[in-house]
Amino acid sequence: MKTFAPIGLTLVSLFALSSCCDDPDPLSYRYIDFGVSDSTSGNWLFGSPYIFPPDSFKMLHEDLTEADWDIVNETIRLYSFADIATDPTLFSEEICKLYYLHFDQANIDTVQVCFQGKEKKCEDIFAYLKVTYNGKKVFEDKNNSYGAYAAVAR
Repeated sequence: MKTFAPIGLTLVSLFALSSCCDDPDPLSYRYIDFGVSDSTSGNWLFGSPYIFPPDSFKMLHEDLTEADWDIVNETIRLYSFADIATDPTLFSEEICKLYYLHFDQANIDTVQVCFQGKEKKCEDIFAYLKVTYNGKKVFEDKNNSYGAYAAVAR
């Protein structure tokens, strides 16, 4: 019976190793979607018919450099808002970022994203994630691993 103990220990060790994460996605892979609709008609701004042509839209960082964004399925998608390379204090303190949404020269909205990362064994998550749109809180979550979706009317 003593010969089974090393085999059992080896199997337990292999199982423990196999449950480790291969390569978890960093927080920079998470994104935020904004479904923005017209408050009068209820139509999506980038739906059909367009209220604003998608090629007139820009999303800028607070320093007015272009953010990493796209229009996906009638929503505005903000990518790479949390990145340890550009936010070295991501896991130790709150980070807030301000973005400007330029629909055209006369229509500019603001989005603020506040978050703090949390390191986990297999996947980093947001200890909390909060999104405000034109000063109104539209999303808030704790222990978030996926990002956010917010539907807003303007």
